[in-house]
Amino acid sequence: SSRGGRGRGGGAAEPVSSSDQTSSAKKAKIEDIRFGYAADVEPVQDEAMFDRCPCNEYFNGERTALDRFPAGFVHLLQRLSDMCHTVAAFCADPKRCVRYTAKLYRSSGWKSVVWLPEEEWRANAQLSPRPECLVDTVHTDLVNPFTGENLLTGEDLNQACNSKTTHLFVNALDDENALANAISKCGPLKVVVLLESRIGPNVLDALKSKATTLFGLHLHMCTVTT
Repeated sequence: SSRGGRGRGGGAAEPVSSSDQTSSAKKAKIEDIRFGYAADVEPVQDEAMFDRCPCNEYFNGERTALDRFPAGFVHLLQRLSDMCHTVAAFCADPKRCVRYTAKLYRSSGWKSVVWLPEEEWRANAQLSPRPECLVDTVHTDLVNPFTGENLLTGEDLNQACNSKTTHLFVNALDDENALANAISKCGPLKVVVLLESRIGPNVLDALKSKATTLFGLHLHMCTVTT
């Protein structure tokens, strides 16, 4: 049977409109971006993910209705969670299409970089780190909705980490000694993402001790001390 220019019934193939061609070309251009800026992609907005994905049982978190947080805050935390899981996905397979975009949010007044994970990479999804290997503190349960205070303690973090921990996501921890100890307690660490935390020489030494297995280290708005 002929494969050239014929429909399934043997008739002539339907012409493709210029708008369809433009749409297809635009989609192909976006899909061709394997790592980098994707201007025409809308960020994922999924604030309900924190209801679907309970916080790690080791932490003394507080279940809070998401509508009690200030407008935009839950989406901000969701974007940070997506960033962590995108880093983990890329480290697991550098061939994955990892992209980001920029979006203006009213709550901040400036454009924010937003990572664009595939659905199967996100928290508790098919290709995310296994729960027993992941310590993830990027969660609404660990934030006071009225004061913005972080509820994560160094003691809780150390209790959560163990020899099975290969992925560590830590949000807003000022106790650098506890952070260093937690890293040291982990097993063969593959990915570490630290957000708005204090990093001293002891933390760097702890990370150095995991260098033989560490694929990715991502620091977001951290404070480095000497």
